[in-house]
Amino acid sequence: YLMNVPDNTLPSVFSEAGRDFFENMLGALPPSDLTTWVNEDFKVLCNDHKEPTDLEAKMVVSTISRADGNFMIPITDIYNHRNGAWMNVDMEVSDSGSFQMKATRTIEAGEEIYISNNECESCGGRAEKYGTPEMLRDYGIVEEYPQKWTFYSRRIKISLDEVEDEDGEVSVDVDIFDLEIDDDVDSLESEDAAFFRKQIHRMERIGNLKWADQEADKIPDHEWTMIWQYHAAILNAM
Repeated sequence: YLMNVPDNTLPSVFSEAGRDFFENMLGALPPSDLTTWVNEDFKVLCNDHKEPTDLEAKMVVSTISRADGNFMIPITDIYNHRNGAWMNVDMEVSDSGSFQMKATRTIEAGEEIYISNNECESCGGRAEKYGTPEMLRDYGIVEEYPQKWTFYSRRIKISLDEVEDEDGEVSVDVDIFDLEIDDDVDSLESEDAAFFRKQIHRMERIGNLKWADQEADKIPDHEWTMIWQYHAAILNAM
């Protein structure tokens, strides 16, 4: 099972060039601890400061990205994640430790099964503190809508979701929540707006730099693709 886990699925097990490029790109932007699961957390806390083997790295990646709590559960570990109206299955954990997967609504024939890794009944406080940046760090995916972005340095949470009007036109609904006052706001304070303008300009400049193509020669295709998918997503959120 472990040997079939794909390589480089989480930023923590990216190539050194991939990790360095991604961390430098994001700077102060979320998520925090982007690449620490294997080479810092596991190495220091679980492996007596020894370098993890390839098999140990796969074990860490599988536990972080596929386990439900402390358990690896067959079948459920291959369900994809998506919140909002897309989520159609939830897991219930009994006091005895048994697991049940239950539909949360009618699932049409041919419809994909989606679970939530942060808004499920057993997800605890993840619903408030765990969003699109953390999904990238811990599951190696760039979420489709709906998305939640928490910029802790500015105490701002941005929620994005697609909405369809009566004419079938699809637009993106944006909610801004100020963690400082614990309430929704219609606009940003001037300092917060200045922060986002600066970050938008910086990320746009990074995206236009010609040397980015040179870096692609050193970074595996899967890593390169995920880095730029996240770049586009966070730029869109800001």
